[in-house]
Amino acid sequence: MKLFESEGWKSFWPNFLAVILGIVITFGGERLITNCQKRQDAREIVGLFKIDVERHLKISEGLLDDYTAGMSALRQCAAASGRGELDKVHEDTLRCALNSFFSVHGKIRSALPLPDG
Repeated sequence: MKLFESEGWKSFWPNFLAVILGIVITFGGERLITNCQKRQDAREIVGLFKIDVERHLKISEGLLDDYTAGMSALRQCAAASGRGELDKVHEDTLRCALNSFFSVHGKIRSALPLPDG
C-alpha cells in the first residue's frame, strides 16, 4: 500500500472533499455557536427585564397601597371632623392622613391653598 505516493485524481478528490467538508463544518459550527450565544444573551436580557418589571411592579403596588391607605385615612378624618369627633381619631390614622399631604421632603403635595389662620 502506497500511503504517500499520489495516485492522481483518485487521491485528489477524497482529500479535496475532506477539506471542503472541514471548511463547511467549521463555518457551520461557528454559526451554530454564534446563534446559541445570541439566544442565550436574549434569554438573559429577557430574564433581567422580567426581574426589573417585577421589581417596578412591587414598588408601584406599594405606592398604590400607600395612596389607598392615605385616602382611607383622609375619609375617616373627614367623617370624624364632620361629626365633631376629630379628637377621637386614632393617632396612626391622623399620621397617615397627614402623610398623604406631605412628601418625604416635607413639600406640600396638595394643589389646594392652605387656609389662613
